[in-house]
Amino acid sequence: TAPTHESNSGFFSIFSIESSKKNICICMRASSENGETAEYRYYRDLFGSKVKIISRDNYSTYDAMNRSKLIISSHSTCTSESFGWGKKALYVDFSSENIFSYFDERVLLLKRPSYVEFENRVSSILNMNDQKYSMISSSYSNFIMKYDECIPTYVKIQNEIKRCLND
Repeated sequence: TAPTHESNSGFFSIFSIESSKKNICICMRASSENGETAEYRYYRDLFGSKVKIISRDNYSTYDAMNRSKLIISSHSTCTSESFGWGKKALYVDFSSENIFSYFDERVLLLKRPSYVEFENRVSSILNMNDQKYSMISSSYSNFIMKYDECIPTYVKIQNEIKRCLND
């Protein structure tokens, strides 16, 4: 069978235990009445106390991305968005579908299900200074997102909708 999200999470769990980095996992699902969802319990059981698990009910995903040194995911478009901002980011896609296979493996994607490669890639990105990372990633980031600090995406969309409605 092909490696799955569980492999991605397992690699992250091992890395969290072995490293001294502070790690956060943001759950997609809202908390239930007792404060725990199946998703929360899954990550708590997997990561233990090495990773702070928080719900999006109580925390902004964008604030967490902005405050993070590296954004890692297997399926979230937030990875692309943060990469477009110039943040350090990595898609980990061990799926047989390779849904992110169109991304550049040298810059933004890890496809081989090898913990050693995962650890080396994450450590390399984290240890790289921001200027070097920007030098390596900026042209690809611009290609992917065409991010413009002066005109945020939502303003571009609003302007395009207004233009279409006025035509």
